[in-house]
Amino acid sequence: MKTEIMRVLERVSIFEELDPRTLEQLGSMFRGRSYDPGELVFRRGDEGNSMMVVVSGQVKMTSLSSDGRELIINMMGPGEVFGELALLDGHPRSTDAVTVEKSKILSLERRDFVPYLESNRQFTQSVIQLLCSRVRRTTMMTEGALFEDLAIRLLNQVLAWTTAYGERQGSKIIVRHGLTQREIGESIGMTRESVNKQLSHWRRLGLLEVRGRSLVILDLEGLRTSTEQGERYHRRLERGD
Repeated sequence: MKTEIMRVLERVSIFEELDPRTLEQLGSMFRGRSYDPGELVFRRGDEGNSMMVVVSGQVKMTSLSSDGRELIINMMGPGEVFGELALLDGHPRSTDAVTVEKSKILSLERRDFVPYLESNRQFTQSVIQLLCSRVRRTTMMTEGALFEDLAIRLLNQVLAWTTAYGERQGSKIIVRHGLTQREIGESIGMTRESVNKQLSHWRRLGLLEVRGRSLVILDLEGLRTSTEQGERYHRRLERGD
């Protein structure tokens, strides 16, 4: 019978090309831990000695601005990997990692991870692809912060969440992003009031509903095409540009 760790790792993109025996060997080196909401996984400046995989829940990667505001750099959900950069170069953590909700996380120590990179070319290629994807997403976020107006920033974030976390239920798509409106604003450079105003506008148009820390997408196509730039962003995500 497959262990929970094996079932999780089989769904993680960077492990997809590993043969069952190698994956089982690697899986035996992971250790699992449960975290309460708002619990610190690691802090900026901590030693980068492990890579993490989210089994359940969500983790936000954050940093502080010069005026002390929290900036959300990224959100990690089930099946996603984080902490791999410090694991590869051995440098200290560059962000804080904090759970958004009750979460279970697997960790793999650097001393166990590096030998697999050195001995498995396909695994190394998968890790490189993951890092390239991170760079692309960071570049797109930076472009958005510099050049896009507030409504388009929020639209792009909602579309990205829909692609990553959306669960279709009939004609609707449930997006459990796990953030307050203040945290959404912090992740894209908006105020809570601006986020609320724009979400309310889309709700009046019949495009979505707001349910606590989740969104219910009622008209995905209408949301995609609500601005020309939003549609262009969605196509770039699909192509992996």
